[in-house]
Amino acid sequence: MRDRPIIMIDTTNGPTFCRNHCSNGNCSKHISKGMAYMGPCQLALLKDKEGCEGYISRRQQKNKKCELCGESCREQTMIKNKINGKELKICNACLGKYQFKQETGGCKNEK
Repeated sequence: MRDRPIIMIDTTNGPTFCRNHCSNGNCSKHISKGMAYMGPCQLALLKDKEGCEGYISRRQQKNKKCELCGESCREQTMIKNKINGKELKICNACLGKYQFKQETGGCKNEK
């Protein structure tokens, strides 16, 4: 085998990126940004530390948020808006809080 040289790089002044694979891709210290950085940098676990810009777990990301109250919920109900035709995903708490009329797709000429 050949003797390969050991290359040492000083990373004390380089930026630090988080090595945690969280779902916050907008974070400026996310691991994906560290992989694209060209130069010496550090990878450290920044979760729950000062440098963390907002940890979002993959489990939290799966729990979708209600479009009315903005809170995360597991069970959602789809409601179609009659005015613009868009569909809203709301939680069961908002469904009980606000009174929504539910129309059936029955025939209008029923006797």
